[in-house]
Amino acid sequence: MIKDFSKVKFKGNFRVYQKRVIDNSCKHLHNNKIHIVAAPGSGKTILGLELIRMLDKPALILSPTIAIREQWKDRFSDMFLPSNIDIEDYFSCVLSSPKLLTSITYQGLYTAYRKTEKLAKATTLEEEDGDDSDFPKENYCTIDLIKLMKDHNISTICLDEAHHLRAEWQRALYEFVKQVEHSVTIIALTATPPYDSSKAEWDKYIAMCGPIDEEIFVPELVRTKALCPHQDFICYNFPSQNEVDLISKYNQKVSDTVAKIFAEGEFLRIIQNSRFYNDPLEFEDELASEPSLFNAMILFLEASGYKPKKQFVKVLEKCEKGGTWDLSVAQNLLQGMMDNDQLFCDKDRDFVKNYLSRYGLVEKKRVKLLSCEEHEKLLITSTSKLGSIDRIVDREWVNLGENIRLLVLTDYIRLNSSVLGSDKEINELGVIPIFELLRRKCISLKIAAVSGRIVIVPNSCLDGVAKIAKESGAKMKAVPIKGIEYSELKFEGSNNAQKIAVITNAFNTGILNGIVGTKSLLGEGWDSPVINTLILASCVGSFMLSNQMRGRAIRMDKNKPDKVSNIWHLTTILPDHLSPKLNNESPPSADFDTLSRRFKSFLGLSYFNDVIESGIIRANTLKAPYDEASINSANEKMTQLANGRLLTDQRWQQTLANSADDVLIQNEIPSPKKGFFPSMFIRPSHYSTIKKITHAILKTFKDLHLIHKKARALFEKNFVSKSVHVSITKCSKYEKNIFHQAMSEVFAPIDNQKYLLVKTKRNKKIDKRYAFAVPEIFANRKENAEKFLLRMTKRLTTFGLYFTRSAEGKKILANVKRRAYVNKHFVELHARMKLRVK
Repeated sequence: MIKDFSKVKFKGNFRVYQKRVIDNSCKHLHNNKIHIVAAPGSGKTILGLELIRMLDKPALILSPTIAIREQWKDRFSDMFLPSNIDIEDYFSCVLSSPKLLTSITYQGLYTAYRKTEKLAKATTLEEEDGDDSDFPKENYCTIDLIKLMKDHNISTICLDEAHHLRAEWQRALYEFVKQVEHSVTIIALTATPPYDSSKAEWDKYIAMCGPIDEEIFVPELVRTKALCPHQDFICYNFPSQNEVDLISKYNQKVSDTVAKIFAEGEFLRIIQNSRFYNDPLEFEDELASEPSLFNAMILFLEASGYKPKKQFVKVLEKCEKGGTWDLSVAQNLLQGMMDNDQLFCDKDRDFVKNYLSRYGLVEKKRVKLLSCEEHEKLLITSTSKLGSIDRIVDREWVNLGENIRLLVLTDYIRLNSSVLGSDKEINELGVIPIFELLRRKCISLKIAAVSGRIVIVPNSCLDGVAKIAKESGAKMKAVPIKGIEYSELKFEGSNNAQKIAVITNAFNTGILNGIVGTKSLLGEGWDSPVINTLILASCVGSFMLSNQMRGRAIRMDKNKPDKVSNIWHLTTILPDHLSPKLNNESPPSADFDTLSRRFKSFLGLSYFNDVIESGIIRANTLKAPYDEASINSANEKMTQLANGRLLTDQRWQQTLANSADDVLIQNEIPSPKKGFFPSMFIRPSHYSTIKKITHAILKTFKDLHLIHKKARALFEKNFVSKSVHVSITKCSKYEKNIFHQAMSEVFAPIDNQKYLLVKTKRNKKIDKRYAFAVPEIFANRKENAEKFLLRMTKRLTTFGLYFTRSAEGKKILANVKRRAYVNKHFVELHARMKLRVK
């Protein structure tokens, strides 16, 4: 076996940010770990190989899929190895035959370490009609992994796409790394750290990979032309008529049930016969601790034609609630009657549960009057999205013609669909239905259907595809599909990597100009730089998967340096007459809520201002009322914007010229109602009070060594919205995230937090109006909570620290929940990522 990298050298020129990471690597490797976060397409594989070469020791490279595993071999051969040297002398993809570089999958390592043939999955997301992922079937259960590492002097472990390290994979790898970490160096690479995981998961992830050393964001990559300019567009649609009928039927059932609740009077009797109704002062703390339930009971009594008892209303007045009876209030009432065992006896709670269950209004112990899981899924997978796909492809074809390189990613294959080659109505989303839709509608588009179980290409492209297959050594045959000028390609063997390589080559060279595929196969790790139009026909809202899918379209194409990509997102909106949602600030639908979560995770160019930021607000043009005219107007606006690829490019360059590469996570704190920051702060302004609270939180983080000591707070007044924007800089994105979370918890209503800060008067009595919750990250230990107490007292006023699990603390908690300003004048913090202006 070759023992060193003396004949190996990178053949190209490192990009600016790659060179920065390499130059700083010695500093980062002080703990024998380097953890790099960089967007898809930024060249993480090249970085990883160079770091391995610099360490000059045998290395084990771990990847989530076969395709990504093979990429390491290809990149090493193409970019590092002299042409006169055989790659097989240096590189192995089989753990039982290790070389200087050995590349396997996380599942392969799992079987070797656990000594089991059971293959664990990294995620619970599976295809509805068959697993289409590229997860391998590597089985090394007979190999002694620790002995193999020692025998072959493997001293470097590279964790590629390290965000997959969760659940079973993470547990096995975590134990393995703990066994060998004193004798190895860890290189961790990812585009999407699990920022949205639990604290326990995050702590294990960081323990394995080390703290994040370098973060390379999309704007910096566009600035250096490592990624292309791009824009996100939203295509809106209403549900289909069949879906509308189902939702209308459900809404009618809810309406009829609520009417019966009034007519039959049993719910009214339960409340009026209860001890808390007849003696509310005795139950004052219990009622005040459930203000939404208490308020709902008052409104229900009034709507039923009964005037509540004066004592009952007096207790409510202390909570300062109100409003009108509607479905949202009804849901609060019924949920509380079903759950609250302090106010309602078991018999009454069982009655409520059984009554609602009889009408199908309870799901997983939750009352569902405003929506149900079935209808939320109905909107997300609405067949009306097929019309959106049709319109998008039609407009992009008009703009790009044969130069279009279209990728449609969806969740399911729908292999059993009977629409292929027929004139049947297409009524579901999936690879086969979407492929058939585009085949029927756009005759000129040379489109392929690609999944792990089936590959379909136009007959006109067969010669070109066959030539590529022959040159790459892949054995395949074409089986004509009856009734259409398309054929299914059958490849020998079960290796997805080979078939994907053939199709990718055909796509890159223009033999094909469109692909419909599953997110499992093509949504992560698949590399085709020619994609200029991406349609996400997927219900994924998570940070990791959506960022990976979006990354397919933003790679630079060296043959087309002026490439600009359009990324299309689909969402179904409920018409106004079907929506129980009373707040019309955002379109009513669970599907739009999923899309909003997706937009929180990535930075992009705003439609409205020269700013690069995250969040749905930068891309949403749909405003109330949510009717057909509004939908058509918003979609027309999207089409106009999507036609302007040149303008997208120009706006990226203009905005980047005025921005630094520092990405802020900005907390937007609305101007609070009068009295939120009262005279306890020696009559300061709302702005100065926010500054003092911010500095107290940041200083506590530094005291606990959770945020870098050089981090500093930034403040910006927004005179239009009368809000204050707070962020911190000179620290990692994770540190910015935990800071934002702590800020949110301090300003959040007090509910059942572990520790409270409550103002102490000069006479040593406490003033329960002026109370804040101790953020969870400080509340894990009493001494940490005391450090936060010290910082808040130093900057604001004298506070006492109270543990709410004690008898005294429980009483204080109940009173604080009723009287605290943060509960009466709740201001919700909104956070978004934003590129700092120079």
